Amino acid sequence: MNTEFVIRPYNTGDESAVIDLWQRCKLTRPQNNPKLDIERKLKVNPELFLVGLIEREIIATAMGGYEGHRGWINYLAVDPHFQRNGLGRKMMDTIQSKLSIRLSEDKLTSP
Repeated sequence: MNTEFVIRPYNTGDESAVIDLWQRCKLTRPQNNPKLDIERKLKVNPELFLVGLIEREIIATAMGGYEGHRGWINYLAVDPHFQRNGLGRKMMDTIQSKLSIRLSEDKLTSP
């Protein structure tokens, strides 16, 4: 792949493109409203919600969570046309790095 892949934090203008990507990746479920999932994420650890772009098109997401001593990933998605190119790994590496920084910061400030 010759086009630059850029990872950045989610912003509110990304919502429809993100939900569309999740639907193409078959990540949405009738019992989980993706719009509500995004709203909840933006209230807690919004810096752990990342999007990946190629030529300004959102083609990947990773939504991380952290509750004090444990981290997790939800909504890891890569557009089916871009899968098998290592982009999911890049998203995971980036979110894992952010979670590791968060853990280190908490260890420094805990009594």
